[in-house]
Amino acid sequence: MDDTAQVQDTTALLTDAPEGFTEADPSVALASAGLPELPSWYLPTVAAVSLLVIASVWKLFTKAQKPGWAAIVPIYNFVVLTQISGRGALFSLTYLIPFVNFVTLSMTYYGVGRRFGKGPLFSLGMIFLSPVLIPVLAFGKAKYEPKSPPPSPELAGGGAQGTLTPLKKAA
Repeated sequence: MDDTAQVQDTTALLTDAPEGFTEADPSVALASAGLPELPSWYLPTVAAVSLLVIASVWKLFTKAQKPGWAAIVPIYNFVVLTQISGRGALFSLTYLIPFVNFVTLSMTYYGVGRRFGKGPLFSLGMIFLSPVLIPVLAFGKAKYEPKSPPPSPELAGGGAQGTLTPLKKAA
């Protein structure tokens, strides 16, 4: 088979596309791959929310006297976030353990919330509403307190020394 015949065979394969399929119509390509077509507003919305979160984490890091650029460095941003929460950098290794990483994130957000003077409900909200509450923390009036007190023993279920306290009898 000479080169001319091979080029003609290849051209025939390319031009014999399924009916209604053109290279300029991505919706047909997505549908043929089994993927749904995205609405036209989806990607710009995701991009805007992503930029808002990146700017918010950058501002949050600078409020905590950490480098803002760390917000855009994968993995290192979790290390810095755990440091802001008052935990060591090695604590961020627990993000690599499946299912434990959700507990780690919860503990980290709780620590970050405490360091910025927020309560446990705000920290719980940060877990589920991060794109809303991280900007509130970053651009709001909250101030970073690096020496915030440790979690209260009452939250851990213990007394002042971390032991269980007996119930008082009713008179």
